[in-house]
Amino acid sequence: MNDTTPESDSIGTQPHPGYWTETDAASSKFGSIGHNVRIAKNCTLIGMHNIHIGDFVTIDGPTILCATVGRISIGRNAQIAAGCHLSGLGGIDIGDFCQLSPGVHIYSSDDDTSDALFGRVPKPLSKGDNAPVRIGRYVVIDAYSVVLPGCDIGDGASIKSMTLVTTSLAPWTIHAGVPAALVGTRSQRFLGANDSVSQENPQ
Repeated sequence: MNDTTPESDSIGTQPHPGYWTETDAASSKFGSIGHNVRIAKNCTLIGMHNIHIGDFVTIDGPTILCATVGRISIGRNAQIAAGCHLSGLGGIDIGDFCQLSPGVHIYSSDDDTSDALFGRVPKPLSKGDNAPVRIGRYVVIDAYSVVLPGCDIGDGASIKSMTLVTTSLAPWTIHAGVPAALVGTRSQRFLGANDSVSQENPQ
């Protein structure tokens, strides 16, 4: 067991023993954490003091959140499915009601492989592209898509499976492909209902 894993194995108020209890979450080393948060015990959480999680968030495992430096902020009612990887060196902000499907990777940093020094070298000697990633509210990112540093994904955007996002995307658009290309627009009719629903943790 390491310092990223809760010591308690009790079910407590959680319906599933594979997730942290409310007590685990409240006593954790996160920068901040909301109420009714569900985090799978097999997640890898690095730099927890730089990770901020809102109310009613679900993070399924195995997922990796890495913020040794930089930060990761996850808005309320967001859902992060199994096998996701968030690298927060340049900063990642995920808006309310976002959904990340299995295997989504979000990178806010990238190595400069043209430089003589890269890989596991001291930070002052390493070079790369560090740029914040912003994921707006209501964004849906389908399975195994990749978002690269510096991208700003507008509210309500939808990214289809196995898409490579290399640039910012406009709100309420649908993108697919490598690299991401516009394939449609998304309805906004659910907005009022989504904001007024009872805030219950999904089972």
